[in-house]
Amino acid sequence: MTANIYCPITKKIVNTYSINTWKKMFEKFQAAYDKLKNVIKNKIK
Repeated sequence: MTANIYCPITKKIVNTYSINTWKKMFEKFQAAYDKLKNVIKNKIK
């Protein structure tokens, strides 16, 4: 499902589909970053 939302920051109409895509990408990046942090922490011990 997509919807157009007016973004007050960029003053443009943004498609929510792309926002969800960015959110998913960001979540994947964060999960990978957390995994990496744990690996580094375990190696330091």
